[in-house]
Amino acid sequence: MSRTNPPSTDSTADEALKLQLSVPVAFRRLDAAADVARVTASLGSNVRVFQACDLLTERPPANRNEVDPAVVTELRRIDLKMTLMLDLLADLFAETHPPPPTAEIVLDFHGLDWVDAPADLTVGDRGVVEIYIQAGVPRPLRFIAHVAAAASSQRRFEFEGLSEAEADQLERLIFRQHRQKIAGSRGLQG
Repeated sequence: MSRTNPPSTDSTADEALKLQLSVPVAFRRLDAAADVARVTASLGSNVRVFQACDLLTERPPANRNEVDPAVVTELRRIDLKMTLMLDLLADLFAETHPPPPTAEIVLDFHGLDWVDAPADLTVGDRGVVEIYIQAGVPRPLRFIAHVAAAASSQRRFEFEGLSEAEADQLERLIFRQHRQKIAGSRGLQG
């Protein structure tokens, strides 16, 4: 089930909730309807990528006083082993599937702005945007999108046909990053 992205009535809220990133990103044009159908079938991995990013995000324990120190030590040991294994797998994958060049993007609920996008991308171009959203997760987020606007070297991409689950995960990612930014700025001020 696809979710359409209605125009926002509160542009201030949309402007405040954008995620600025410097990450590997690529765009591959889709020319034929057959390409779109084939790619759409392979886009189901986005939710798994969001889940992997969520799992790898550091979170402090709720209350260390309630956890047995031996359990904390064992969990830390297992975490180190898993982190090492993930790093090795990511390195191996990167050797055989190198990510595209890093670019500056601004991600929001409806699409992204790509600073210094390839000059040959023009308004109306349609394809797949790949965003390597987090280091340690070698699989990119893939979205069907079209170039909605072009200004000098910047391009605006609008996502098409996000599923409910993808849209929810994208919103969670942006909200979580926004909260972390606010918490960080408060911590520096206080």
